Amino acid sequence: MPKITPIQLAEIFRVLSSASSDVNKSRDILKKKDVKRTKPNAKTDEALKQSLSSVLKKLQSHCEDFEKEAPLAAIQEVMLWKFGEDAINDSDFRQVTESIAETIMADPKLNIHMSKLISSLIA
Repeated sequence: MPKITPIQLAEIFRVLSSASSDVNKSRDILKKKDVKRTKPNAKTDEALKQSLSSVLKKLQSHCEDFEKEAPLAAIQEVMLWKFGEDAINDSDFRQVTESIAETIMADPKLNIHMSKLISSLIA
């Protein structure tokens, strides 16, 4: 699985949460030449927002510890969006996403940013 740093993931979340997201800028940030698209134009900011919102709302209705589980679920969804659905079959997928979640949640600024993003996606 291609490596993605917590900084790159944080940038993805910043792009998603900005009110006036520049689509061309976000495409440059998220561009990956060797990623196969399963659907035409499937990798738009809006598609990711809708997908994250759906996953988080389902998690919220079925999970007693939503605040703890939501960041990991969001990160996993972003990773699947960025690297394709087959990424979940990678043996390192769970470890990588947990590591990214722990890193983001350990940083006070990123933790606050993640919490606000999750709140906006489930509103």
